[in-house]
Formats: sequence, structure tokens, C-alpha cells
Amino acid sequence: EEFEAMLATAHLPSPDLDLSLAEYAKVLCAVLDIPTYENPIESLHLMFSLFIDFRNNPHFQARLLGNGADAKGGAVMGNY
Repeated sequence: EEFEAMLATAHLPSPDLDLSLAEYAKVLCAVLDIPTYENPIESLHLMFSLFIDFRNNPHFQARLLGNGADAKGGAVMGNY
């Protein structure tokens, strides 16, 4: 619960930082503990793939929708 509370109040670095797009992408990946290399494309692909997986995960959808469930006991799917 402590970790979740911290995540709710934590903010990602501002895009207004004096960084190039590649440097900013590396900073975001580093904050999320995603390995970065010379070319950030693979790291960004992983970051967005994880985002989609979390967004589509029934557990997290149920939490976002107030722990709603359908008649079969599954999580309610949200529209994104």
C-alpha cells in the first residue's frame, strides 16, 4: 500500500528539461528500470509494450473501475 501511495503522488520528469528527445527517452526508461542502449528504440518499444500490457490487464482494469466485475466473475473491460 505504501508503494502504491507513492506511485499515485510521484511524477515523471518534465518534458521541459533541457534534453534531446533521445536523452529524455533514456531518462524515462531509467526511471522505470528499463535498460537503455545507444539507440533508445528497443527500450521505448519495451516501455510502451509494458504500458499496453498493464492497461489491458484485468486486475488493473478492475481496480480502475472500482473493483467492478461481470457476471462470470471476470473483470470489467474498459474502453481506451
